[in-house]
Amino acid sequence: MAQEYKLKGITSLDLKPGEKKEAEVEGVEEGKVLLCNVGGKISAIGSKCTHYGVCVFTLNYLLFR
Repeated sequence: MAQEYKLKGITSLDLKPGEKKEAEVEGVEEGKVLLCNVGGKISAIGSKCTHYGVCVFTLNYLLFR
């Protein structure tokens, strides 16, 4: 069975396709996720890039600004 988590400070989510938002997972130390709307489907991925060790949201901004 899947485990459910709460996102700190988020009661509803309105991401348009292509948008993303960083969120903190309640009760998980350093538990940040990147929420992405890809083709109308919301997904959550770990926010830390395994290659560079930095936040994916920040890395995305630096690479594609």
